[in-house]
Amino acid sequence: MDIQLALSSSDVHFSDRDRREELNYDVESAQSKLEEWKAHIVRAVHQDVAKSFVVDHLSASQVLLIMDWAMKFLPISFRETQRDWFGKKGKSWHVTVAITKDETGSEVEVLVSYYLLE
Repeated sequence: MDIQLALSSSDVHFSDRDRREELNYDVESAQSKLEEWKAHIVRAVHQDVAKSFVVDHLSASQVLLIMDWAMKFLPISFRETQRDWFGKKGKSWHVTVAITKDETGSEVEVLVSYYLLE
């Protein structure tokens, strides 16, 4: 059953109007976040399939480069609350992964380099 439909039903009683509006807002917010999460999963699966295809078809003279920014490097403490973690200043690092195949094309070699920036 659709949650929004259930909340608007006359069978459901709330202590006040604000509570109903708050729940409606929470449901709408959760629905959009779920849609975003599902889209992220689809993109990740598609990207993995495409990356596997490219690696499978690499020749010995080709390289697949994957470059991305990683999370901030924060060498401060082992355990932190979520509030303490986000918005922190830290060292940014850029990661590059080079994927190649040997001359026979049977062995995949992976080289990783990273740059820590102040």
